[in-house]
Amino acid sequence: MTDTLEKTWIIAADGAKANIFKYEGPHSDLRLIDHLEHVNKKTGELVTDDRGRMNDRGPSQHSALEQQTDPQTHEKEVFAKEIASYLKYKVTQYDRLVVVAAPKTLGDLRKEFEKPVQQKITDELNKDLTPFSGHELPDHLGEVLYFEPNSITDTRAYAKYA
Repeated sequence: MTDTLEKTWIIAADGAKANIFKYEGPHSDLRLIDHLEHVNKKTGELVTDDRGRMNDRGPSQHSALEQQTDPQTHEKEVFAKEIASYLKYKVTQYDRLVVVAAPKTLGDLRKEFEKPVQQKITDELNKDLTPFSGHELPDHLGEVLYFEPNSITDTRAYAKYA
């Protein structure tokens, strides 16, 4: 088995949780190495009932301020930053990164990944696979794992690295 295989991480994330798995080779379950979770509070706990107000230029005139960002959306963006920071901190522990995330989360992560992490991303899947275990996940990843062929009948190989 090559070093690249030994240092392949797969992250499966949505707006509230992320599972980080290590790929240890063909015909092996993915090993969960970390789990990140972000508690998304109810909107009522994140904002007050009343909108802010601002004075207009005229006497005794006030305007209601509209909320700039949905609080739930903001919390999910905060979590994407946390995931990106974690992966940057651990960047020396993996050679290859496969990112699997719900559509909105994938977009948020792309905005937050810094260059050291971006350089290690070999594949992205626009799917929410967070409910699946390390045993079930390989069935949903298809060819992104690039299994090494171990027999004449196993034709899956490192197409990107050949």
